[in-house]
Amino acid sequence: MVTLSFQQYVISWWKQRQNDVKLGRKLEILNLNELKACIRRNFVPLSYDKNKKLKEEIKDLVEKQRKSVDGEKEFIREKLYREKLEALTKKKE
Repeated sequence: MVTLSFQQYVISWWKQRQNDVKLGRKLEILNLNELKACIRRNFVPLSYDKNKKLKEEIKDLVEKQRKSVDGEKEFIREKLYREKLEALTKKKE
């Protein structure tokens, strides 16, 4: 029921916007990106957009941290491998 109601509201908004374009009050939407931006401005609360950006920033930071830890682990593995290799070569001498 909510979806149907929202769809009717969006259709009404779109018809009004098209009328505003014809009257020269608003610019015509030329591509999908402009349409998405227009819909976002009119129907998505600013708080949602800010929260989404914060979540993306946190996700990026976590990913960087994970890569850093993975890099440190790889460095330690290589170091241990080199130390074992050196120990083996010293034993042979």
